[in-house]
Amino acid sequence: MKKILSISILLFLFACEDDKDETPPTVNITNIQMGSELTGIIEVKVDANDNDAISLVEFFVNGELSGTSKISEAIYSFNWDTDAGDNGSYQIYAKATDESDNVASSNIITVNVLNRRTLTMKNTTLVPIFHWYPDEEAVGGYAYQRVQSGDTWKIEVPKNSTYKFIANTPGGFENTPDYDCGETIFWDSKIPVAEIDLGYELWVNNNYFLLYTKNNDIVPISYTTVNKDLTYEKSCYVNIPNSGQEYNLGFYIADTNSNIYWYLDNHPNYSYLYVNGDSKKINYQASNANYTDRNIYAKYDLQPASESNNGIAFKTYDNRYIGVLNNDIISSPQGGIGKIKD
Repeated sequence: MKKILSISILLFLFACEDDKDETPPTVNITNIQMGSELTGIIEVKVDANDNDAISLVEFFVNGELSGTSKISEAIYSFNWDTDAGDNGSYQIYAKATDESDNVASSNIITVNVLNRRTLTMKNTTLVPIFHWYPDEEAVGGYAYQRVQSGDTWKIEVPKNSTYKFIANTPGGFENTPDYDCGETIFWDSKIPVAEIDLGYELWVNNNYFLLYTKNNDIVPISYTTVNKDLTYEKSCYVNIPNSGQEYNLGFYIADTNSNIYWYLDNHPNYSYLYVNGDSKKINYQASNANYTDRNIYAKYDLQPASESNNGIAFKTYDNRYIGVLNNDIISSPQGGIGKIKD
């Protein structure tokens, strides 16, 4: 009798072994493809199935557990904040466990994480500027956008990187599109971009000034020379009609001895008008009382000399604030750039 009982127990145990579930579940990430570029918070969807029941689904990023779910669902989902880590390549996969402790993993998917930060740029100069940015389809690999004076624009930059900012003022300004008057001001700066958005403003340093001219005399202006007989002399061969319209003649080195000569076209009384930098100093101005050491300019209105105006054939206009000059007159025409103050 005891022998029969022992055999019965053995048969029962073997029967239980035969009934044990050894079939692993199936598991797949369904909404992300190999090589995908991801940014921000991504909902990762996982499909896990089993012949019995799923007890646990886990989501892994670079081999580290990122999320778990013990609730039985048709589709399991995990929110992955890709911005919590660095940009770069990541490997993700899911793992499912059934109630019999059978485990299965999905295929590993390699993705590229790219999160950006915003650079807000402001053009505080008195002229439009051209901002150059990488463009694989453009000639030379760069395209440009024209930004008006006073405007702001945004640049999206990968976080924890350095952005090479390139810009310049136009060679010829409004009403002088066919001429390259004065100096072209350049910006060529490396801006470090970390984890937060940044704001920068651009200006022209005070070793250069912008010259405006209105001609209300009786003849046109043939051309204009700035810093005559100095090592940094420059001429602008723009014919300015005597229409009273304002012309922007570009940037020139600003010095206490700088001068301006306007050469007139067959004037009956004088051949030129001038501010000689000696007895007649250039009236340097600034548009912002808080920053009189940047964006310096001078505006002159040429008029017929007569008794009514004491023989003065020109006058300044649009006077704002006294511009403060930089003594470094030999520096290159590199524009100023700095963080926008809160």
